[in-house]
Amino acid sequence: MLSQLVEFITRFFEYFLPFTIVPPWAAGPVIRLGKVVGVAGPGICWHWPFNITKVAHVATVTQTIRPAAQTVTTGDGKSIVAAIVIRFNVSDPKVFVVDVFDAKSAIDDIAAGTLRLLVNTHTWEELQDIDLDNELTKKTRAELKKFGIHVEAATLADFGQIKSLRLLLDKKEDTPTLLLS
Repeated sequence: MLSQLVEFITRFFEYFLPFTIVPPWAAGPVIRLGKVVGVAGPGICWHWPFNITKVAHVATVTQTIRPAAQTVTTGDGKSIVAAIVIRFNVSDPKVFVVDVFDAKSAIDDIAAGTLRLLVNTHTWEELQDIDLDNELTKKTRAELKKFGIHVEAATLADFGQIKSLRLLLDKKEDTPTLLLS
């Protein structure tokens, strides 16, 4: 009961405070009556009280995301399993907060698509000869830049050929057939 009262009083006084403190690892757009009026960096950000102005700050320091591993096919038809790790930071907090609804999904989708395109356009032997990490970094960096994200590095965590087992059902006999590919 006492903790709820303290929380209510704290939130009540937050409406009257004419400033917000943005942590040293963050920045974000200043939104006044639904419009972006600037970008606040770390430190004290003066604003209008009563929730007229808000600072939607996000972490701008280096972060990593590891999307799920995916199975892709090379240009010569070989099945590959690959997992990628993306190390990034937020370069434009305004774009990152205002123009992107779910940044993690955007990073996952672009990383997976870039990896798939890179693997699909090369044979297994060609993939052994090129610097995949460098190619992935350049391509994901170019795509994610428009979302206010700077990719520091895209690294393959797992990468290798796989064999897959598939059960096919013979419609005439209703018996499964094992296919190794």
